[in-house]
Parts: sequence; structure tokens; C-alpha cells
Amino acid sequence: MKRMLHTLSCSAICVIWGCGGGGGDDSRGTSSQAPSLTHGTIVSQAATNTGIEGVVLASIPDLVPGSIRFRRQPVQGAEIAIVRAADNVEIATVFSDSQGRFSVELGAGSFVLVPRNQMMNGDLLRAPSQILPIIPGSISRIFVEYESSIVL
Repeated sequence: MKRMLHTLSCSAICVIWGCGGGGGDDSRGTSSQAPSLTHGTIVSQAATNTGIEGVVLASIPDLVPGSIRFRRQPVQGAEIAIVRAADNVEIATVFSDSQGRFSVELGAGSFVLVPRNQMMNGDLLRAPSQILPIIPGSISRIFVEYESSIVL
């Protein structure tokens, strides 16, 4: 509940911040180009100009008698939705490769990365959403951290 409130409040701040300022013309909010929805693995080549490159990792508990240890490992096939923060429209879905890497080219703006829950070895993994501002001509590099739902 606390994470959801934090995510919603951060989203609201980004939307309010993104709507402020600007000229007085009536062209705001109108675009002749419809957003494209891309599904599939977008890992064959790195984002070249503007976008996101990331690594998906999971902290998995090793339940050894007498001790508990966590090991971090890449997550293959993690599904991450890319949502435009200004209008809450999902514009892409990416999947991580065998080393947990993913990349996607995006235009400038604020985006929310929404990792979908994953099952790994019978364990439900969850990761929080992240808000990313994308600056023209730069690549944002991030980590998506999944955590085990096992309560110790």
C-alpha cells in the first residue's frame, strides 16, 4: 500500500510538472501521430540516441539449514511495460534477455517503467515501478530490482 501511494504521488508530481509553462498556443495535447505499441523482445541492439538501457536482477533467498542468504541473479524474460507519464498510455512492452538486459529507444519525456510480476522457481517476484525522465540525446541506464515474496 505504501509503495502504491508513493508511486501514485510521484506520478502525479511528474504529470503536474510536465503540464506547467509553455506558450499560449492551442497546439498542446494535439498530435497527428498516434502512439505506437511495440511488443516483443527489444534487446537485439542498444538504444542508439535517446532511450533506456537496463538490467533486471532478482534477489532470491537460499534457504540453507542454519542460515539464510540472498543471491542476486539476472532475470530472463522479465516483462516491463513502458507508460508515458503525461497521459498514462502504454507505448511499449520490453522483455529482458538471458543476461537480464533490455533496451528501448524512446522520445524525450517522462515515462513510468512498470515491471510485471514474475514467477521464478515457484517464487513470485515483484519489482516497484520507476519514473524516468528521458532527455533528448541521452540514454538513461537503470536497474530493475525484483524481490522475493517469501516472508522470512
